[in-house]
Amino acid sequence: MTERAEIIAYTRAFAAACAEKTIPIDGAFLYLAPSLPRMYDLNTVAVRDAARPFRHFAHTAEPVFADAGLEHRKLDVDDERHGPRLADEASREPGWSVSRLVDMTWESDPGGGEDLASEVPLEDLRELREREHRTGFGDDDDLIRQFLERDYVYRRAGNGRFFGVRDADGVLQSSLNLFRIGRVAEIDDVQTAAAARGRGYARAAVLAAARAARRDGADIVFLCADEDDWPKDFYRRVGFIPAGRRWELLRAP
Repeated sequence: MTERAEIIAYTRAFAAACAEKTIPIDGAFLYLAPSLPRMYDLNTVAVRDAARPFRHFAHTAEPVFADAGLEHRKLDVDDERHGPRLADEASREPGWSVSRLVDMTWESDPGGGEDLASEVPLEDLRELREREHRTGFGDDDDLIRQFLERDYVYRRAGNGRFFGVRDADGVLQSSLNLFRIGRVAEIDDVQTAAAARGRGYARAAVLAAARAARRDGADIVFLCADEDDWPKDFYRRVGFIPAGRRWELLRAP
């Protein structure tokens, strides 16, 4: 199996493990988490037969989304041959948006940061993450609750570990998730408090997690970045290189 195929197998296994319900539909699986209906990534169509048109998946999944009472619609595509076409078709439909994502694998260690980051309990991350979520979503308590509960879903599905950096007062200022299934590990949800950015905290956390994954036997360490945003350039500087692309097609409420 190629490295790309192993990453795809991992992401599919992780998505399935997160689901409370899995519903086969024609050419895809629809994963649902009814207890967390506003978490788009837990309530999504995982496209398998990507040679079919976008409207096939949108129309086939619609009754299931509607019956589940979900307000959003989402498709995940990991087929690099048909992904660009499906993304183009979705972009032409009213209300749909496209996120182009790049998977990046860790190929070199630039060194440094060894004394800053450490593994931390998930419970220790809640204050930082709640603060950062509220920066983006305000006083939407239900949404914030679902974000925080999703971390526990992730931990169970991906044998989760968590890394962070504390400031001189012992307050966590940066954090991330590390998941592993088999020989593939994923770094996810890198966050740094706005007031603490530019101090090397995220760099230290990413490197600590990548090194820990390798020590524990992961042959492939990867993360996923938005192809149209700046973090992918940061990840290049800490040793990650592009290893494949996927697409998220979303109709938000």
